[in-house]
Amino acid sequence: MESREPTKKTVVDFFEQNVSKYPDTIAVKGSREALSYHQLNSWANGIAERLLENNDTRPVILAFLHQDIEIVAAMLGALKAGIPCTLTPPLTYDQLRELIGKVGAGTVITRDVEKPAIEVGPVKFISALEFRDSDAKNLGIKLDPESTAHLGNTSGTTGEPKLAVITHSTECFQTRSRAEGTGVQPGDKVSLMRLNSAAAVRDIMVGLTSGASVYVLDVGQEDLLREIAEWIVKEGINVLLCHVFLFQRIATSQVPEYPHVKVLQLCGGAATVGDFRVYQKYFSDSCRFLNRYGMTETGTVSWLFADKSHDFKGGLRDYIPVGRPFPGAKITLVDGEIHVTSNYLSMYSDRPDLNSEKFYKDSDGNLTFKTGDLGKYVDGNLMHLGRMSLNK
Repeated sequence: MESREPTKKTVVDFFEQNVSKYPDTIAVKGSREALSYHQLNSWANGIAERLLENNDTRPVILAFLHQDIEIVAAMLGALKAGIPCTLTPPLTYDQLRELIGKVGAGTVITRDVEKPAIEVGPVKFISALEFRDSDAKNLGIKLDPESTAHLGNTSGTTGEPKLAVITHSTECFQTRSRAEGTGVQPGDKVSLMRLNSAAAVRDIMVGLTSGASVYVLDVGQEDLLREIAEWIVKEGINVLLCHVFLFQRIATSQVPEYPHVKVLQLCGGAATVGDFRVYQKYFSDSCRFLNRYGMTETGTVSWLFADKSHDFKGGLRDYIPVGRPFPGAKITLVDGEIHVTSNYLSMYSDRPDLNSEKFYKDSDGNLTFKTGDLGKYVDGNLMHLGRMSLNK
């Protein structure tokens, strides 16, 4: 395992540096408008000020029906205030009530606040739009890198809902390692097309900590896959972060090619030889293909970069390798199960039972996570073979 000291900076530090460097550069563009780094920063500062005025350090839930730029402002506001937040996909009132109880939330930020038809106890509802024209300045709060940045709402590794505690140090390390490894830089246009989740926080901050622009598309509102494909081309997206199942449908949706994309990163599922063949056919020769493996508890575990000269063997439905260890991660196979050792793991909130079941110290005293996934090595690259429970 690569030995690294925990980062002394947070994603907020990197973002605010870019506000100073690129105040007039587009930070985020959504369905209705684009915001510069200065405008987004001011909006987020207004939300942060309100959160601190509430004098409530309980976690914040970010609950939005549609995915647009106000999510980015709300997320940054919570991070700047030093209050843990949880991003959620669209929820019913019953689901929101349940999540409020599970998270122990004190505040819910949403797009518009009407009288919520929900009995949730002493919880405040804040409208993100109320602070859209704020001219608030940076708060000057020095965040503790080991304090909680956000709570990842996940059930993937154990089959039951739980919260992974993601620190500012972990978020910054994962975000900056991904950004530097993929070569994201000022002037790039990074897509955001996945549901509101812990992974979406990282996708957003990969762009905003690099001086790039994040382009938001609510794919749930697009009736035609062709419209999504045309959006990628029209906006000149060059860092395409795309859910693997969505990619399989849009890449061949009668849009002949994607000339601007320099990095294609599939996420949210296992990429196949067939996916790689689609990349070879429709994307430019200068575009790199990135296949990653990871989960909320670990962040990125391994990654593989390929170009069009690669020749993955097997049928179109066969999985391709997920590559070599991500910086700071050590991968061990124990009876075929993938175990991950890292200084940047995220344990569960208020679940000592699950923590003792899924986490342990290795022989050197380093924290290790049992993923519940099967794997093997092929030519030095990790192959992800699926969940253990599905292979019994």
